[in-house]
Amino acid sequence: MSENSMHEEIDTLLAIPKEALAAHIEMAIAQEPSRKYLLLMQYSQCLLRHQMNIDGLPTIYAQVAEECDDEKLVGLAYWIWGVHLIEVKSDLDGGIEKIDKARSISDVFNQSIISIISKNLKDKDYQTAALWSYCLAKDPKYTAAAHQILGKIFMLLKEYESAIGALEESLDADENNPDTLLMLIEAYLQINEEEASMEYQLQYLQVVPDDVEVLINTAIHYHKKEDFYRAMAYYTRALKIEPNNTYVYLNIAKLYVTIEEDYKTAIEYLNKLVELIETKKVGIKTQINTYGLLCYCHQQLTQFEEMEEYAVKFGQLSKLDNKDSTSDFNNPNTQPGNDAEEEEEEE
Repeated sequence: MSENSMHEEIDTLLAIPKEALAAHIEMAIAQEPSRKYLLLMQYSQCLLRHQMNIDGLPTIYAQVAEECDDEKLVGLAYWIWGVHLIEVKSDLDGGIEKIDKARSISDVFNQSIISIISKNLKDKDYQTAALWSYCLAKDPKYTAAAHQILGKIFMLLKEYESAIGALEESLDADENNPDTLLMLIEAYLQINEEEASMEYQLQYLQVVPDDVEVLINTAIHYHKKEDFYRAMAYYTRALKIEPNNTYVYLNIAKLYVTIEEDYKTAIEYLNKLVELIETKKVGIKTQINTYGLLCYCHQQLTQFEEMEEYAVKFGQLSKLDNKDSTSDFNNPNTQPGNDAEEEEEEE
């Protein structure tokens, strides 16, 4: 029987007065004994719709599961029985036991769980989504996916330590999953465990070596630790992928200024950035940083004519940015950054 025809039969049964429904089913079974278990399942659905004899439903499910020789119907009985125990009786262990039996018959029931979780997440019903994720995780084939979903739920709830536990379990089952690794990177940052976050960041880059944002974040990590060579290595990798990335040029210049005190090389990178400023729409804060740092570098090299040239631009831009144009460019912000500032190609 098709799913549509089964729904049509249930609709027909629902049109029968409630008080006559049980007698009607008994008569139908007597007339068509070969359809007994299908009729019983349809009867159970009608009782659910009418909210009648709810406590007696497991008896029907048990009868179908234990007596019927139609495997699909048995799987359906175990599935609905399990859902009933979980959602009506709050019996998670009992429900999972029945659902496991349904899943042993057909993988379609795992897909049903995933659909339920998706709907729960869409409705922001995180508690129910988590409950079904625990259920899904009982099947070894879905352990990684289920714990990844749990990790996502805990991230949304800002329960970062719980998220880490779930995500690391997911990673145990599906090593090097990039989505899981990204969530672990963020979760550890949220609890200020930067070194643990960095471990997963490096692991992620082994899987997705061309993720520019993560490359830059890794470079910034080493930059802040004044590890010039590692920072430069990751900035360079990012530039190979995005040769016009203004933030990378600015950060490399800062790297040479703060760690190497190599003002000439810093100027070389800043000049490339000036070229990009002239050909691209670059955010005003990036421009201010660029010209301020150029002023500082030329001052350190006693190149006062060049310093004055960039000081004028620095002052003009500072006014546009509603800041005092007399800002002290002798002490520029040399901390590396990766702020999401506007930067678009000109059409």
